[in-house]
Amino acid sequence: MENSVTDKGSKTTNVMRLHLVYYLPSLTTQLLSMGQILQGNTRLQGDTKSLVFLKESDQKLLEAFPLLPKQTIYWANSKVIPDKDLIKHTSMYADDFDLWHQRLGHPSDQVLDRFQKDHEFSFKKPVQIPLCKGCAKGKMHSHKWFISFLDDFTSYAWITLLRRKVMPIRLVWIS
Repeated sequence: MENSVTDKGSKTTNVMRLHLVYYLPSLTTQLLSMGQILQGNTRLQGDTKSLVFLKESDQKLLEAFPLLPKQTIYWANSKVIPDKDLIKHTSMYADDFDLWHQRLGHPSDQVLDRFQKDHEFSFKKPVQIPLCKGCAKGKMHSHKWFISFLDDFTSYAWITLLRRKVMPIRLVWIS
């Protein structure tokens, strides 16, 4: 969502990314949940003339004004940005190799290179690719410990699972 606010005499344009958006095809007006905006670490200040949503740094994020005098329905002068235009806004998507690596499900750097070419999108690939904790955990094997028993006389063998590692021992029965 893109909107303009006037803060300390200067007009700025903000782009917000809204989560949990519902599509209602028969609705002719776009509604915005005040509670949903407040979930994103924003504060609300207001009176009967206007409502102002502020970031943690007291920067204006969104202004809303009453639809009619002495009414509790407010309108915000904003518009929905089409998906294809979102890539232009660096505030929406950080140009970060590690962030895109996580968002796309931890692919290899070759897959991320192909992603950049296919989507005409660029982010800086580090010279030394950092070790990803998620990838490292995913490639670790869960070691199971067991002990095996072999009976030379009957050629019978069996294993038993262990809760923890124990030192291997060799038992030899002499009869």
